[in-house]
Amino acid sequence: MRNTAAQGCAGRFIVITAATVIVIAALLWYANVRLLPAYLVAVNAAACLQYGFDKRQARRRGLRVPECVLHLTALAGGSIGAIIGSRIFRHKTAKLSFRVVMAAIIIIQAAAVVFWCIRAR
Repeated sequence: MRNTAAQGCAGRFIVITAATVIVIAALLWYANVRLLPAYLVAVNAAACLQYGFDKRQARRRGLRVPECVLHLTALAGGSIGAIIGSRIFRHKTAKLSFRVVMAAIIIIQAAAVVFWCIRAR
């Protein structure tokens, strides 16, 4: 049986994250930053903010950001922001299963960048 409350919570956080990324990217694009760099800055800022919010909620025993949302944001290009947020807020640094998934995401992204650079030649 699935936990529909947790799914609804994840859905809300995904929508909030997407809206945050769109707003930040649009502001940067309006300031004449190209679309890809604007998107990357926005998604990394959103990832970093998620870690700060989740840490705050963990201390207050409030509604947490689901791990799948943190992973999806990193996978969408926010892995640098996720690493920075994890270090700044000292959050999600001890949980091995979380770190393994984050390491896999970073390896996949690094391989994609290398492939893209080689192919661009």
